[in-house]
Amino acid sequence: MSTLVAVATGTLERTPLTHLLVYCLDHTLSGTLVLQDPENLRHAVLFQRGVPVKVKTGTSVALLGKLLVEQGLISLPNVEDALVASQTLGMPLGKTLVEEGKLPYMKLVETLKLQWQRKLVYLFSLPGGTAYGFYEKDLLEAWGGTEPVPVDILAVLHAGISLGGDQARMNATLATLGERPLKLCMGVDFRRFGLSDRGRAVLDLLRVKPMSLTQLEEAGVASPTVVRQVIYTFLLTRHLDLGGNQKPPLGIEAPANLTSTTEAERAAVGRLKLPNIQKGGGIVEVNPPRQQTAPLPSVLAELFPERQEQPVSKPLSPELEARRQEVLTRAATIETENFFTMLGVPEDAPPAAVHAAFLNLAKIWHPDRLPPQLADLREQSSRIFAHIHEAFQTLSNPSKRAEYVKLLEQGGGSPEEQAKVTRALEAQNEYRKAEILLKKGDLAGAERFAQSAVEKDSEQPDYLSILAWIRACKPTASPDDIAASIRLLDTALHGFPNHQRSLWYRGSLLKRLGKDGLAILDFRKLLELDPRHIDAAREVRLYEMRSGSRSETNGGAKRSETGDVKRNATGGAKGLLGGLFKKP
Repeated sequence: MSTLVAVATGTLERTPLTHLLVYCLDHTLSGTLVLQDPENLRHAVLFQRGVPVKVKTGTSVALLGKLLVEQGLISLPNVEDALVASQTLGMPLGKTLVEEGKLPYMKLVETLKLQWQRKLVYLFSLPGGTAYGFYEKDLLEAWGGTEPVPVDILAVLHAGISLGGDQARMNATLATLGERPLKLCMGVDFRRFGLSDRGRAVLDLLRVKPMSLTQLEEAGVASPTVVRQVIYTFLLTRHLDLGGNQKPPLGIEAPANLTSTTEAERAAVGRLKLPNIQKGGGIVEVNPPRQQTAPLPSVLAELFPERQEQPVSKPLSPELEARRQEVLTRAATIETENFFTMLGVPEDAPPAAVHAAFLNLAKIWHPDRLPPQLADLREQSSRIFAHIHEAFQTLSNPSKRAEYVKLLEQGGGSPEEQAKVTRALEAQNEYRKAEILLKKGDLAGAERFAQSAVEKDSEQPDYLSILAWIRACKPTASPDDIAASIRLLDTALHGFPNHQRSLWYRGSLLKRLGKDGLAILDFRKLLELDPRHIDAAREVRLYEMRSGSRSETNGGAKRSETGDVKRNATGGAKGLLGGLFKKP
């Protein structure tokens, strides 16, 4: 299995997020930046050519549904319904809303950009002890939508800097400017920074004429803090013209081609100081002391583990206790219901009614709708919802629904009944395999399949009889083993007294143990059931020849010459072995 290797690691204390974002954009890096805070929450940013296109936070931040409602693009009830549908159908919320015609695609893209921006800004609040690792792999491929939504990093950078989390570093950097006049680069769109009114006032001053940082602070158009944050943003993104052989401003245009970065490009430059990491030889930890990284392909689950629910410690309210009993009762009975009953719709319900019923039930029974205090019932809730979902998928599909209705007409339909049918079919298949292997002389393989058949359907005499016979035919079978096989055949004949194979096997095994008087009873009964049974006729004939007398074949009270068996009026066996091998 391949391992996940970070090409660069560090902490935000040494390399702030601002510098990480600038570095990724400047070097058009593609891959995933994983951040792990001191509380072991993990966050990730996916980059394509230096531009963030996906952001996943370890805690709920800027939820898409809330943003859509906040912007007036969709109502809260529609979001709730779409959430249930998206979780059920395994589609992202945005895609669900678009496919249901509740949200224009371009509005979704705009909102996703806003969502990524807010998530990125949230990451600026992570403490300096947060560790990071950059991986040249898309670790968010299985999360979110399939199409990347690029975020304008300039606005994110300024918003993050405006939080003031790295004041000391900002002041130290600005101090290097001294009193030199600051001049804006020409031909760039400063609107992309999303400046506030005060920030735009600082920008307007610089457009009029070059000014030093001190002059800008003394101009009074904005507080010194706002002035310094704007200038620091322009400085990091190279939007200030400082003369010399300065590189072009960041973010003016995307590179024409995406090429893999070289080791030199990953080397430490300026304040970023991204150390090169030796590849191969295991996994480089995001923060080595925490031992949190994991091998691919399950890395996404390891990077973002589900939070463990806390056990219920307080007494439940009457409402929650009622809900608990409702879940337990539903979990215990749902497998006895057919799909129409599960959804609460009549058998002639149209597809629209089936869909509506399912969405309403999903709001109640989806495991994510379970109150936190009932987290211990998540397994039962998941099982209930799985059956409801199966019912919806079947009844909403015309061909599947037609087949299911036929099954109902035949007396099936509930999960419990379907499970029985499935087990019965599997048992029959195992039995056939056992027969084939028995004919080939593979007793070990035959016994394995026969045992499986009995475990799946213990009421079939064919399965019990072949298992008993196989065990008795093994070269190592002792008299006790043969007696155990006879008892197993007794079980088969108790429910099916005229089962011919069981009669033949039991008679043969009794004869092997020297119990001819008991064996002949089974052979004679078998001959009565099938007069053309050649083997049974031969055994009866040989027995009568050895005994020197002809016993009645229809039962009665006549004693055989062995003297060890009597037959009562019903043909049952009496005597020492009668209790062990009594016939039904």
